[in-house]
Amino acid sequence: MNMLTRMLAGVVVLGLAAGLYAQAPKEGAKDKLPMAMGKVVKVDATAKTLTIKTMKRGEEGTEMTFEITDTTKVAIPGQDKAGSLADVKVDGRVSVLYKAAEGGKNPVALSIRVIPEGSGRGAPKTGG
Repeated sequence: MNMLTRMLAGVVVLGLAAGLYAQAPKEGAKDKLPMAMGKVVKVDATAKTLTIKTMKRGEEGTEMTFEITDTTKVAIPGQDKAGSLADVKVDGRVSVLYKAAEGGKNPVALSIRVIPEGSGRGAPKTGG
């Protein structure tokens, strides 16, 4: 009987350890950052902000204003070098990876990717 009690206790301990291990966050796991896609409404180089009107399939979205920092990356398809805020044009389309707003401020743009005209992704539907 003593042997059976020890084995049962060992199984319980192993089960608890496995449960704790399964619940622990995996090393290197990152929180997924939010992304917005839309049409550029305003680029303000002086205030370092970018305003877009978000797009949702078949619906007009809302305006979002992002703060631009010195570490914000701008990617232009087909270019090997990094772009700048000057490469982002009003009425163009972009996707913005950003960090959520804190303390009533605008969200901070971590990266901006210019979407080439005519790529078809996120383009509003016209006609029928």
